[in-house]
Amino acid sequence: MKGYGEKSKSKKKNNQKLQLTKEQIIIQAFKFHAQGNILEAAKYYQFFIDKGFKNHRVFLNHGVILKSLGELQSSELSFRKAIELNPNLA
Repeated sequence: MKGYGEKSKSKKKNNQKLQLTKEQIIIQAFKFHAQGNILEAAKYYQFFIDKGFKNHRVFLNHGVILKSLGELQSSELSFRKAIELNPNLA
């Protein structure tokens, strides 16, 4: 029954993620990014964006990750959104 425990943990983690506040999502994303856990940081940045929240730092960092992954068009869109939210970034 190895797989059973793993599925249970996965669902629990997703439920916890859904209950996070806007600030908690940003903190988690920045924490993972600073630790070098890029894929987990990207998940949190995308989760933040999917929730409809807007923050120029999130879009900027997400753009950097997307660029490093070779997703250039998505990266450009993220950078443009960051600049739209904070024109001083340009």
